[in-house]
Amino acid sequence: MSTSSSVSEQRRLMTLKASDGIIFLVEEPAAILLGTIKNMVDKAGCGMVRNGMIPIPNVDSKTLGLMLEWCKKHAEAAEECFGGGSEAKRKIAAELKEWDAKFVENMDQAILHDLLIAADYLEASDELITLLTKRVANILKGKTAERIRREFNIPNDFTPDEEERIRKRLSSWVSYAN
Repeated sequence: MSTSSSVSEQRRLMTLKASDGIIFLVEEPAAILLGTIKNMVDKAGCGMVRNGMIPIPNVDSKTLGLMLEWCKKHAEAAEECFGGGSEAKRKIAAELKEWDAKFVENMDQAILHDLLIAADYLEASDELITLLTKRVANILKGKTAERIRREFNIPNDFTPDEEERIRKRLSSWVSYAN
């Protein structure tokens, strides 16, 4: 038996239950990339884990599934990097960066929103939060405030006079910075 198969046989599977009742089995190294789950596991004796199951009451199965997909990929990459040379680590990092880009490439705003809320709730790694916020920034890039308000259903609570004052102030800051 190879070392890698004996390691994977010894891995502990964790059972997570999404808010809509869907159950996920995930290996511990992937699950503990979410700080909230790691804390629950660390404090398992305090009743947060019920019958070996970790309830995730504020995250639906679609969102949790996507988060766990990201965690699994990153846990696998971390394992592959372990003990590898610097060239292998660079290759894995490049592949992971490409995978991350594809992961968020076609996500719509609703999914991004749900993932960001869940990432905050589950204390996801800064890597995931940065990936998601960069995707949101790319969606916003080059759009006017009015278009952003329309697309994200954000009410405009400024009067026309207040908007004009803000525009003047911003234009003076921009000209000052240049």
